[in-house]
Amino acid sequence: MSRNFTLLFVLLSGLTVGQLSHGLASDASKPVTIDADRATSNGISGVTTYSGNVLVKQGSMTLNSDTVTLITKKNKVTSRKASGKHVKL
Repeated sequence: MSRNFTLLFVLLSGLTVGQLSHGLASDASKPVTIDADRATSNGISGVTTYSGNVLVKQGSMTLNSDTVTLITKKNKVTSRKASGKHVKL
């Protein structure tokens, strides 16, 4: 069963896929949504891990992955990593 995890663009501003691939100019102002089978979050360490059929969308851009890990400090993403057998932009 898949759960839809929607996060505000402010929180994921560092995740903008447009830095990695071509997208529309308006994509950067669109909200980021993350759909995954599971999500775990540690508020103390700031590590959130999405796993199982992860789909990250922002505007016209998508990223598919087995796992996406975000590290946040003061509500800003400082590190992000997509990993697994299949990672596709």
